[in-house]
Order: sequence, then structure tokens, then C-alpha cells
Amino acid sequence: MSQNYDALRSDEAAALLGDKEKLKALLQSPETKRLMELLRSQNGDKLKDAAQQARQGDAASLTAMMQKLMDTGEGAALVSQIEGQIPKKS
Repeated sequence: MSQNYDALRSDEAAALLGDKEKLKALLQSPETKRLMELLRSQNGDKLKDAAQQARQGDAASLTAMMQKLMDTGEGAALVSQIEGQIPKKS
């Protein structure tokens, strides 16, 4: 989310989605769990609606929530740590 592109359609995302073990590890990481806790605490029931909209192709609400979270020191640090765990395309 820190780059100005659609991260879900990136080569890195495709590589991660193709490796179920790495994806599972990333989703179960302490950083991802903490990020989700922060999203839930900041957004409550709105998070579920935003996730549903994103699944339907409209990620604007979810992107806004993530941007707000990344404006905090903890949120930015967590996203940076999670990005570091994503395999890079060589």
C-alpha cells in the first residue's frame, strides 16, 4: 500500500498467491494479526463492509482505512514489516 499501484495485481502478489505455505505464514504472522486488530479497533463494523466491497472490485473504502492506519507510526511500521515478508519477484 505504500507504493502508488494496485498491490493486489502486482507480480509479488501473484507470487505470494501461488505459494500457499508462504501466504499462510504471512496471514498468521504477528504483524498481520496486529494490523488486523488495529483495523478492527479503528473501524469496527465498517471493516467487514469495506472488505466485502473490495471483494466485489471496489477497494476505495478499504484503501482509505489502510491509509488512515498507515498515517500512524505503528501502522506504518507493521505494513513495512509485512511488505518485507512478501517474496520479491527476481
